[in-house]
Amino acid sequence: TMGKVDKVAPVEEGVACVACHNQVASNLEEISFPSSMVVERYENDARCMDCHQGRSSGNAVRDMIAKVGASLDESNAEVKFLNIHYSAAAATRFGSEAGGGFEYDGKDYNGLQYHDDFATQCNDCHNPHTTEVKFDTCIECHDSVNSKEDIAFIRESMGDFDADGDTKEGVKGEIEGLHTALYVAIQGYAKDVAGAPIAYDSHAYPYFFNDSNGNGKVDDGEANFGNAYKSFTPRLAKAVYNYQFVAKDHGAYAHNAPYVIQLLSDSIQDLGEKVAVPKTSRPE
Repeated sequence: TMGKVDKVAPVEEGVACVACHNQVASNLEEISFPSSMVVERYENDARCMDCHQGRSSGNAVRDMIAKVGASLDESNAEVKFLNIHYSAAAATRFGSEAGGGFEYDGKDYNGLQYHDDFATQCNDCHNPHTTEVKFDTCIECHDSVNSKEDIAFIRESMGDFDADGDTKEGVKGEIEGLHTALYVAIQGYAKDVAGAPIAYDSHAYPYFFNDSNGNGKVDDGEANFGNAYKSFTPRLAKAVYNYQFVAKDHGAYAHNAPYVIQLLSDSIQDLGEKVAVPKTSRPE
């Protein structure tokens, strides 16, 4: 029955030990991403990256738009929302080297985000079996951190990227501010340019729906496949892809903050060609 587990599945049919502990995984030396970009990786966490890389890319968005051939601000039913999938941490971490986000022409984007000599592999910071964050690793350098929740308040850059006037919030706060600003810009553009209000639900496929009553949120009965948003323009498709890219990596602020800040800021400013947006900034 769809949406229901009718029987207990044998553990061997899930992601069993052999999925990671096998000869091929142990000898991985490169990882191919959905963008068709290849990253050389000789460390043990290559096996993590083989799955935690998402299922789409900025190149896929670009190719889809080119195939449809619609003008930048023309709604077209053939322009789709492409979903990165969840937990694409490797795509975030390697940034432009993996091509996970939609990168705007004429802009430079951060590649692999090097943290330090003690946090270079996935399993330096995560338990490889549970993905639980190894809190003790953080406090070796960040002596102001007293709990896992405090990690969100770490700040290494003084830029006010989300233009909210707060230069003391953690980098996670900067990203959340930009993410919210992008959503506001998406909704403004959808209504005023695409001509169809839009709303997002993080737990319902395909995530973006027609906002039937224009109240800015997904109400009961709106989050269903039959009400999926179908008025995307190429400009809007780029922005919603990046919105989802950041939404589905909850550790993006640690994996590669510069890259996701760049993606969010550029998406906001691109929509700003047509609707009013805050003047955000980005790390170069």
